[in-house]
Amino acid sequence: MTITVVSPEQFERQRLQHFMDEIVGQDDPKEPWWTLALCSQTDPELFFPDRGETARSAIRVCASCPVQRECLVKAMAEEAERTGERRFGIRGGIPPRTREAIAAGSLSIDDALAGA
Repeated sequence: MTITVVSPEQFERQRLQHFMDEIVGQDDPKEPWWTLALCSQTDPELFFPDRGETARSAIRVCASCPVQRECLVKAMAEEAERTGERRFGIRGGIPPRTREAIAAGSLSIDDALAGA
């Protein structure tokens, strides 16, 4: 048995890729809004910019996505289950620090989406 150690960023990228692989081409998704997600037609790496790179392209994709709110709500629910872990990537058009502010209650989802 081989164990591969990956960074939290790599793990989150792999998790998102698995999520996208799961929803692309799925005739009967568990949650129908996924079938409308523009990210399923986009390279997942776009949503995980390296340190110093901009996330503007990913945010633009999310801003034009018809299910941006549903995606953000799903992200917040998933991240709430993993308390204490760092957030990575752009989800629902919102960067990690802004999602942390939403989780802390200092910013509403509506306000975050309005500012995105």
